[in-house]
Amino acid sequence: NVVWVYNACLMLLLWFSLVHNVIVDPSFKTVTPLAIIFGLPLLAVLVNDTAGFCRMVRPFNLVSYQLALPSFVSSISAYSIARFVDLSWGTRPEEKKPAIKRTGALKNVLQPMT
Repeated sequence: NVVWVYNACLMLLLWFSLVHNVIVDPSFKTVTPLAIIFGLPLLAVLVNDTAGFCRMVRPFNLVSYQLALPSFVSSISAYSIARFVDLSWGTRPEEKKPAIKRTGALKNVLQPMT
């Protein structure tokens, strides 16, 4: 798919630009984004499952994940927007609320506004 290849190329460009910036200026502000991009997915997998962490640490799996990440984000966002109007899942039937009896002085206060 062309979109997946395009997103993978963008991620490669991001990697190369971050590594270049770290080589040119190895300060905290240039090393931090690189550490976050590579370290955050590993930290998330380590917190959830150690077996998943062992699979994720393999270089092929980590690179594949990083290359596919922009496509995952865009496809999941598009899917959620497309399914936004479909309310057939997870909805409960409306409960019938008892009608409020309007008497006395509150009769005019509780009238619905038109």
